[in-house]
Amino acid sequence: MKDDWAERRTTLREGCTFRVLTDARSFPPPNFKAGEELTLRSIEYSRYDCSHVYTFEGDGGVQKSYWLHDDEPLERLTSVFES
Repeated sequence: MKDDWAERRTTLREGCTFRVLTDARSFPPPNFKAGEELTLRSIEYSRYDCSHVYTFEGDGGVQKSYWLHDDEPLERLTSVFES
């Protein structure tokens, strides 16, 4: 587990809008596309997958989820989303 555990829940704030900086995978699809703006709706933790799950909502109510595994650096998240 990384030393930035607490920051994984606070780096992005629920209810705020973020711009996608680079294309990224969403599970389930559709994938994130650079330039789109999305609102962060929730941050959950999947203990079975050892991942934080960031659920965003875009135009038309489309939801996309970004998964950040415990072994991945927090910079992976912040290199994709900008407030």
